[in-house]
Amino acid sequence: MTYQPVHALQDGELLGVEATARLHHPELGKIAAREMLLVAEQPSLMRHLDAAVLDSVAEQRGH
Repeated sequence: MTYQPVHALQDGELLGVEATARLHHPELGKIAAREMLLVAEQPSLMRHLDAAVLDSVAEQRGH
């Protein structure tokens, strides 16, 4: 999981973070987000990806 800060444009205040899933293939290495999203956009896969991201974030926060 990669986290990117989200800042307000007006004053740069930190508003939160965006959790981004990144896939690392054992043979191909890092898979670009663009390529991963092309596959994940299929409705059934996107639901699983969303659930996996939420589970991972909650686990990292200790919940």
